[in-house]
Formats: sequence, structure tokens, C-alpha cells
Amino acid sequence: MKKENILITVLIIINLVCIGLLSKIYIFEKSDKNNQDKNKLEDPQKMELFLQNELGYSSEQAKQFIYLSLKSYSQTNKLQDSIFKIKKEIVNNALGKNTNDSELIACSQKIGAIQTSIEQEMYRFFLDLKKISTEEQLYKFRILTINELFKSKHNIKDSTYNK
Repeated sequence: MKKENILITVLIIINLVCIGLLSKIYIFEKSDKNNQDKNKLEDPQKMELFLQNELGYSSEQAKQFIYLSLKSYSQTNKLQDSIFKIKKEIVNNALGKNTNDSELIACSQKIGAIQTSIEQEMYRFFLDLKKISTEEQLYKFRILTINELFKSKHNIKDSTYNK
């Protein structure tokens, strides 16, 4: 086995372990808050109220948002499941008796392709969202989304975000 392939394999394993540990820590630390937020947003009526109160959506816009969101979630959830299955395959292969470097590399490439599909679905969701939202609603949504995605790194204030 080439040193380069061994290094790639080790880095993949370390990455998977770190992601798993960090995910568990994050989930346990945030479980109460996340469960409250999740329960609020899983209920379509509560979600509709949230969209109306926080983003200024009409009832019809909120229903369209929920429909688009569920449709997108369904797509990305299936893709995420595929990634988890491949990651399981990577761990089993990397830690098995007969490690196959080419299979590990192929698996990581599959994950990259699936992740690209997830990003494309998110982009399609945003384009659909633009069709049903006003500029002010999109601005508020961008602020909420960016703050959620980059919670620990970038807290975007209204005055610093480009409308």
C-alpha cells in the first residue's frame, strides 16, 4: 500500500470519528433547545405562525413555504441516508481485515457527489422561495438562515448584511 493511500485512509477515519464525536456532543448539549425548536417547526400550524410572525408571511405564503420545505427535506433526507450508509461502509472497510484503498477512495467520491446533490436541492429550494417571498421576507429569511448555519462563527447583524 502506498504511503499516500495510507495517509488518505487515516485522514478519512479521523474525519469520520471527529464528525461523529462532535455531532454527539452538539446533540447532547443542544437536545432540550433543539427538541423545543424542532417540535415547534414540525407542527404545520406552529410553523405557519412562526413564518407569519417572524418573516411576515401571509397564511398562503406560509403554506407554500411549508410545502416547498417538506418537499426539499424529503429529497435531502434520502440523500443524507445514502451518505450515512456509505460512511458505514467506509468505517467497516477501513477497520476490517482487508482494507481496500480504492474502495475507500471511491466511497469518498460518492459522498462528494451526493453532497453536491444536497447543495443543488438547497439552491432549488431557495429559488422556489424567491418566487413566493417579498424582498423584505427574503432578507429576514437570509438573516435567520445565515445565523443558524454559522451560529458559532458569524452572527450577522442587519447593518452588516448586504440586502
